[in-house]
Amino acid sequence: MEIEGTKVFGQFPIDAGGAGDQWGLLLTKDNPLTECTDLALANLATSGELAAITDEWMGQWTEAPTLSKD
Repeated sequence: MEIEGTKVFGQFPIDAGGAGDQWGLLLTKDNPLTECTDLALANLATSGELAAITDEWMGQWTEAPTLSKD
């Protein structure tokens, strides 16, 4: 599934450390959807659904470049 108007700009290398794959969302400053987005992400993470979505849609097949550690 593709969301029109979105783009994956890069991905962290697997050996970057931390707690596994990490990703984020970018919203405009003072976007009225920020609070709702944060709540939705928290609920998805708590239920385990976020991990399932991440595994399915943000797997290694993405064509986004790997970001440099430097």
